[in-house]
Amino acid sequence: MSAEQLEWRDQVLAYAAKINAFAARGLSAGWDKAGPQPLEPKLQHLMRTAVEAIRDANRRGTWSTLREEWPPAHGPLIPWLEEHGQSIPVVHFLDDGVNPRASSIPIDAVTPCFDERGLQNPWSMFSAGSH
Repeated sequence: MSAEQLEWRDQVLAYAAKINAFAARGLSAGWDKAGPQPLEPKLQHLMRTAVEAIRDANRRGTWSTLREEWPPAHGPLIPWLEEHGQSIPVVHFLDDGVNPRASSIPIDAVTPCFDERGLQNPWSMFSAGSH
């Protein structure tokens, strides 16, 4: 593992342990006695490396090890997603059950991301062709 990956992993897993202990205290003793909520780790400086690792896993098809190699952390992704992400609108299926339509936005404004089986790939926003 690279130094960046170890830093990400260690900080994310430590935060997960702290936030789980905080939640356990809040649920058992009451939120007013749980103490301060742990601060999320500052990992934005590792985002470029993390996104490249996700893109690499997408290219190689090695998603099964990605969670272990780069544990999920939503917080550091927020600024990146705000800049590069695409909203997923409400989808309505027509009577034929085949043609989905998005409500509140034009259908051509949605960029579909499907894998070779026609299923949406959850990591597609991190593919090499994305922002």
